[in-house]
Order: sequence, then structure tokens, then C-alpha cells
Amino acid sequence: MKSLILAKADLTAEVEKYILDATTILERSFTFHQKSEEFRELYRTCLAVSGVLSEMNSARLKPGIKPLRSIALRIPLLAAAGQSSTIKVELRQFIELTLWTIYFTDHPVEWQNFVGRRGIGFSRDTRKPISFAAHRELTAYTDYALEYMEVEPSGVAVRAIKKIEQDKRELNSAVHAGHIARSPLLNVPVDRFDPREGKRLTGLVKRIFGHSVILLAAFDKRKFDRLPAGARAYFDWLIEPSFQKQIRSGPFGVGDIS
Repeated sequence: MKSLILAKADLTAEVEKYILDATTILERSFTFHQKSEEFRELYRTCLAVSGVLSEMNSARLKPGIKPLRSIALRIPLLAAAGQSSTIKVELRQFIELTLWTIYFTDHPVEWQNFVGRRGIGFSRDTRKPISFAAHRELTAYTDYALEYMEVEPSGVAVRAIKKIEQDKRELNSAVHAGHIARSPLLNVPVDRFDPREGKRLTGLVKRIFGHSVILLAAFDKRKFDRLPAGARAYFDWLIEPSFQKQIRSGPFGVGDIS
């Protein structure tokens, strides 16, 4: 009986054909996005947040700035490749990393437990309080950030968290497989570009980046106060005008951890 598994030579040929076809599809997507105003705005947004984050870096922050910048640098590539659904997964991770940073930076024991126990998932055992605190669902870290930022005098940080929560609901829906399960069609390798959807996605990215850098700035006010002019201009461009006015007109921030 002839084996149903492809021979090595046949498999190599199939892989080469797949890569060639995929390259053609991606090249078309890259060419299209190169001329798209929506993509240019998305790229500018990711450049802006990367510029702010690079100046907010501190060795004390855990998990810190590098994972956040990694996502910011990945998103334009994903967009150009027509992977908008994957962008939403990355954005949810961006929120998670931001909230983790606010929590774990001040909880080194829990951080070491988090780092040392990969793959544990959520911990439900309250009899092990360190592990329990280090492996909670995202809502727990959101609630922690809300309480932590209650003393922030401008009120901007609390408002930013609430706005992040609104956008997180959309991201949770995108991460869930329900929208794929309900579709009667076979999903194509790249998303068909719609300028309206591109504009909406760019707005979502900018909102989440803007509200997240507000939290990081409030958490480490000293770093924020020392932002160079370019990074501060990027920060102001990312956030809502009403937030700009509040931050500039009075006391802002809760901590100096640098």
C-alpha cells in the first residue's frame, strides 16, 4: 500500500509552491498598503508610541517597555500583510502588558513567581496567595490599576483605564472564535482592505496606545516629566485633546520609580 504521507521530495515541492503563492499574495497587499492613507496614519501612530515608550524605559519596570515596543513595531507589518484580526490580538496583549507593568513593578515576589512558573495559566488556589496574585485574569489587574490611580490628582489616569476597558470589550470579541464559527465562508489568507475599516482600526490602535501611555506616565511621573521635546510631542499627539489640557494645567501622576 502506497504511503499517504508525502515523500520528502514531494513535500519540498509543495512547501516551495506554498511560499511562492503566499509571497505573491503578500506582495499585492504590501503594494496596496504602500499607497493607503490609512496605513500611513497607522504607521505614524506606531512610530509615535515607540518614540514615547523608548524614553519611558526603566530597569525597574516589570515586564517593562521592551515587550510593548515589540508590539508597536509588529503592528505595521501585520497591517501591511492584511492581518487586521491578528492586530487586535496584539492590542489586547498590549493592554495586558501595560496593566501587568503597573502591578508587577511594585510586586517583585509575585513577579518572580510569574516568571518562574511558565504555562501555569490562572491560579485559583487562594491558599497560595503569591501564586494566586501572580496569575490572575486581566480584570484583576485592571481593578488594581483603577484603585492605584484613584489618588492621581488630575483624574486622567482613571478615565484612561475606563476607556481602555471599553475598547478591550471589542478586542475580547475579536479574539473569541465565535465570528469565525458563524462565517459560512473559508477565510482568505489576508483581509480584504476596506478604507473605512482601516480608518476604524487605526483609531482603535491610537486610542489604546494613547490611554496606555497615560497610565505609564502617571505611574512614573519623573520619567514623564523628563521626556525630551520630540517624545512629548508624540505623547500629546497620541492622547485626547481634553487629556492634554488637564495634564498640562495641573498636578498629574502618582509615582517616581526611576
